Amino acid sequence: MFTLKAFLMSILYFWRTELPPEAYNLGNSVEIVRYKNGKEVSKYVLDQQNLNYKSLMKFLMSNRGQWKYDIVSYSPDFLIKGPNITINCREGNAVVLYKDINEKSVQLSSDIGSISHCGIE
Repeated sequence: MFTLKAFLMSILYFWRTELPPEAYNLGNSVEIVRYKNGKEVSKYVLDQQNLNYKSLMKFLMSNRGQWKYDIVSYSPDFLIKGPNITINCREGNAVVLYKDINEKSVQLSSDIGSISHCGIE
């Protein structure tokens, strides 16, 4: 079913979907991993009290209807890892991989324009 949705989305590129509620479950903290030329260069944890954690939630909420199904692989750049979601923030786009309510992996992407690192500094 996901492959069919992704195929249709590639043809109907203007069709967008919302990021579902289960994708917003970031847990008490998220791990941030930065990459350069495909290699990990730093890693740290943000908890819910951190201003950058709140900026990430704001980014997700303000862009919740701007996603499309995607099956393309992307090398990591600025990776955000939560218990049910991984977000790869890249220059000009973000890619979200999460488990839906049936525990199936779903990948969505969004063209975020000039918002770098999904709102995290």
